[in-house]
Amino acid sequence: MSFGHQSLLNPEEEQELKAKIADYWMLKGRDGKPLMTGIQIAQKLRFGETDGPYPFLDPEYIYFFREKFDLPVRREYRGYPHRYKNKQEEPIDLTEQIRRIDGLPDFGFHAKRRRSFNILDFWTGLRAMEIIMLKMGDITVDGDRIVINAFRLKKNRKLPREAKIYPLELRTKWPFVECLVDWFERFPSPEEHPFEMNRWTAWNYVKQLWPEGYPHMYRFNRITALCDDPRFSITEIRAWTGLHIVTINNYISKSGRYATQAADKMSDNINEELTKKPRI
Repeated sequence: MSFGHQSLLNPEEEQELKAKIADYWMLKGRDGKPLMTGIQIAQKLRFGETDGPYPFLDPEYIYFFREKFDLPVRREYRGYPHRYKNKQEEPIDLTEQIRRIDGLPDFGFHAKRRRSFNILDFWTGLRAMEIIMLKMGDITVDGDRIVINAFRLKKNRKLPREAKIYPLELRTKWPFVECLVDWFERFPSPEEHPFEMNRWTAWNYVKQLWPEGYPHMYRFNRITALCDDPRFSITEIRAWTGLHIVTINNYISKSGRYATQAADKMSDNINEELTKKPRI
């Protein structure tokens, strides 16, 4: 199964949509505050409605287009209240993740989607919205490999869209990755979203597996695991995560990776000094 990556809209449709969004985006009340939220604008433009002009666009895509069309940020991002109140600092044990996945029901559409979302997020560390935005045209199953061309959010807004797409590869021999193959086969069209849901559903999916967890926990876990392991170069970590090298260095500096390497080298140095023949 292999699909090529396809654009959401052609250039003419994008220009038309840009004008429509910009009109609503700049509307303000007497108090100077925006009259409509991004989701309200998406609803006004009938994103996701089967009989509307954009049936294939989820409402959350409004924020992707805001960035692509270089529309101004209207307020400082505040995130969700208490988003990471009990932030996961310790890496997730693979055995425990397998045990919890095994305990999930695997009967029915929503149960399989929840199971597949947790599997994909655990192995890739993608943001929840990066998974939700995936289309089957972004995914290729080739033998024992799954290649995912994931659009990375929060990249420099001036970069072209193609520069924000970083490929990931999974192996079907990894635990539960075969389940992903089965899930993706349900969606034969390259325009279909295998995880067509909102971010709150993604949050609930992870909460049902890890009551103390949240989707970004998987991302933190995956990046930390890569940065802790000296077998992965910074170039390899950057290719997997799509993060800026400064951010990667920040992760590595907080891990025990360099401290352990420094201690190992110091041990080697001490042993060399102690085994030197005494000078006469």
